[in-house]
Amino acid sequence: MRIALLTYSTRPRGGVVHTLALAAAAGPAGVAGRQAWRERLGRYVLAVGGIEPRKGTLDLVEAMATVQARRPELSLVVAGGETLFDYRDYRARVEARAAELGVVPVVLGPVDHDQLPALMAAADAFAGDPAGFAAALLAAGDDPRRRATGQALADRHSWDGAAAAHLSLYAALTGSAALT
Repeated sequence: MRIALLTYSTRPRGGVVHTLALAAAAGPAGVAGRQAWRERLGRYVLAVGGIEPRKGTLDLVEAMATVQARRPELSLVVAGGETLFDYRDYRARVEARAAELGVVPVVLGPVDHDQLPALMAAADAFAGDPAGFAAALLAAGDDPRRRATGQALADRHSWDGAAAAHLSLYAALTGSAALT
């Protein structure tokens, strides 16, 4: 059963994972790519961007412990490489907390730009920052109409709304109404 699929954008090698590429990977033409990731990873929640504070990886590990208590077949998969900043201390905290909670994240490191849509489409759920998607829309080009559309999309979202959506998803994953 598919739980959720949210679009997310990133800029590997100067490109963007466009919604059209993700839609193609999620459709009939993407069956082989999705199957390859599912055979390799099983069922998973995907986070893109590596392990770093602004991605909330520590919070995600804690949330996955709750999810896995009810849905042990789901693993946490983190795609993304190193950044310019030194997050070794943060990564060590994430790894220690994951070990305490029994969460075993699968850290893929950088994923080839061509493989990312299939990886995303094969995920049961996607853990990502909604501001990242809006920022990618804003950067889509210098077209003023596109920029206005992206800004309007960004303006319709808030952290409170994102938190409510995540709590709803976690409640659905765990079968617990106490989260909503």
